[in-house]
Amino acid sequence: MYHGLVRIQYSVFAGDILENDINKLSKALFDMDLEDEDNITVFTVCPKCQTLVKSVKPLPQSIKHLSI
Repeated sequence: MYHGLVRIQYSVFAGDILENDINKLSKALFDMDLEDEDNITVFTVCPKCQTLVKSVKPLPQSIKHLSI
C-alpha cells in the first residue's frame, strides 16, 4: 500500500500526491495503533526547496513534489 509513493528508505516514502490524497493518507496513518516508540511524520517540500534536497543516491525522476 504505497499510494503512488516510492520507497526511498526502509520507512521513508516520497512521491507526487494531491493535497486531498495527502490528507486521506495522513488520516489513515495517524489512525493506526502505534507502539510508543513509533512515529509518523508527513510533510511536503515545495518545488523550489526540492531542488535543495541532498541524497547520496539520486531520487527517482518521477518525484516532482516531495512528501516524506
